[in-house]
Amino acid sequence: MPNPDMHKIEQKPKTGSQTDVDYVRENEPDTLLYTSLQGKEHPTHFLHYFIFRDEKARELHASSDAVNHFTSILYPNLIAPVDFTEYNLFASTK
Repeated sequence: MPNPDMHKIEQKPKTGSQTDVDYVRENEPDTLLYTSLQGKEHPTHFLHYFIFRDEKARELHASSDAVNHFTSILYPNLIAPVDFTEYNLFASTK
């Protein structure tokens, strides 16, 4: 039987993500890209990825009020721990 609260759970990360993306766009010029994706088949799955100019930009983002606000919305609704993975760019069309 579908959970009637599932839609609310799916919307919380989306609302928090949009607020965070807007904040980053306006306040973090060295966050070069912030993209938030939602799973098509699993709408409670989200992927957020960032490109920072440098480590200082990453640290500024990680300690921002926007991140604290976003995580206060997201973390209470998690069904599994957040998995942070860092990558180094080695090829791109851009």
